[in-house]
Amino acid sequence: KGTDREKDTLDSALGLYEEACDADPRSAVIVANRIFARLRAGQYQECIEDGKTALDLLTQWPTARRAPKKPERPAHLDPPFLDDPTFTHPDQQKQGEVDWLMKHGGGA
Repeated sequence: KGTDREKDTLDSALGLYEEACDADPRSAVIVANRIFARLRAGQYQECIEDGKTALDLLTQWPTARRAPKKPERPAHLDPPFLDDPTFTHPDQQKQGEVDWLMKHGGGA
C-alpha cells in the first residue's frame, strides 16, 4: 500500500510503540498512538484489540469529582472612573481634529 520507505517507517514506529507499551503498559495515550500507526499499516484486527485496551485504561483514569466553580457573574458593572485626566472622550477628540482641519484650510 505504499512505498518501501513508508513501510519501513511504519515498522520502525510500531516497534517503538511496542517498546513504549512494554515500558508503560498503563498509558492509554501510547496505546492510542499505536492504534493510529497500526491503522496506517493496515493491521485492523490489532487496532480493535488495542482500542479495547485503550478504553479499559481510560476508565481507570481519575475523574474530577470536585472541579473548581467558575466565578460568579457580577450583579452590576462599576462605572468607569471619570476623574482620569488622560481620558478624552472620542467626540471631543474628533472635534479637536475638525477644528484643526478647519483652521488649516482642510475643510474646503
